[in-house]
Amino acid sequence: MLTSESGKMDRFSGCGILWCCLKFLGIDILKSRDEDKIQVQNSAVKKFANKVAKFLYPLILHVMQVYALVSWTILYSHGAATIEVLISFCVSNLFSMALWQDVNSKKNIVRSLVTKCHHLAYLLDVRRKQNNTVVNLSLFLSICTLVVLTAFYGFVISESSPEYIMYYSVFKTFGNHNIVSILVRSVMILITFSILYLVPSLVAIFVCAMYCKVSSLFRGMYENVKNVLKFAPQYKQVFEVMQKYNHLYQLAHQTERAFSLTALLLLCSQCLSVYLVLVTFFKVENESFSYALYWESIVRLIMGPLSITAVVLCGSSIASQVRKIQTCLQMIHSSLLYDADKNHKTLQLVSSMLNMEFPQMTAYGVLELKPSLILTSLGSVLTYGLLVLNIKKT
Repeated sequence: MLTSESGKMDRFSGCGILWCCLKFLGIDILKSRDEDKIQVQNSAVKKFANKVAKFLYPLILHVMQVYALVSWTILYSHGAATIEVLISFCVSNLFSMALWQDVNSKKNIVRSLVTKCHHLAYLLDVRRKQNNTVVNLSLFLSICTLVVLTAFYGFVISESSPEYIMYYSVFKTFGNHNIVSILVRSVMILITFSILYLVPSLVAIFVCAMYCKVSSLFRGMYENVKNVLKFAPQYKQVFEVMQKYNHLYQLAHQTERAFSLTALLLLCSQCLSVYLVLVTFFKVENESFSYALYWESIVRLIMGPLSITAVVLCGSSIASQVRKIQTCLQMIHSSLLYDADKNHKTLQLVSSMLNMEFPQMTAYGVLELKPSLILTSLGSVLTYGLLVLNIKKT
């Protein structure tokens, strides 16, 4: 029963591949706490495989934090790496770790949110839009970028970048064209890039998908209110609208609590990633900055602004739908005022809905997710880039 319920929510969300990708990272959003009790018929081997899959990536993620910090500190202490590269690697790893921990710690909250969205969709008669195509395309591009960059990096890095060769070879001396060398480097590069790029990308896609899901429910509410406005508003109709409105009010607060910190971590990590790329790209002038690092920098410069733009636009779409609903409610209120004595109770309901202040989607209360934030973020990046160029020229 629980499994079928998860399947229904999965089909409603249209994000089945996204849930699978998050599960690969050790974040099983749709799994119920009691599901293990039901799976009594599973073989011991299958249970063991599920346990390994659940803990494998989190274990790798934690181990790589220690390895990155220790390795680059050793390389820096021996003069084999610059402080910019040390900070770039360690800070980017820490932000990815923080994002993973934040989403993983909110699995139950998000599961409850998905369930609530599922029920409200039927209550509001909202048909699921085919947003899964955009989500799946984003996932495909993120994974393809990871694979292509890993393959390219693995071949080009052998030509230069001695410190990167040492890092990705786990400080072991192999022949450049040795099969063991290629295998070890490829695995290490894949793990490192999955932490640096795949984790933030998947989290950004996940947050955007949830914001869009909630926004579609508010859009459905807007259609409901608009239908009431077409005819003479009756008390019973307005009362039903108010009940749905209360559900959405609770949903908006739950969404803000669930994703505000995640949004802040995403914005900070992507902005900082762009800043660090600017520093290393313009300030590091040695043989280690190979073609592989140039392409890595380009990927980071593209991913950062794209992630920020997507999260902000999807988050701000909720507030946009709320404004549309309130405009319709104000029009209903105005029409009822023509016969205020007769519509006294109905006016009270409409006034109550108008007085509700929906929360603005924010980055942990620090920044409001509205379109102007995109220009502010990109403007600060441009300003900082010009400053770095100025310093270099001086």
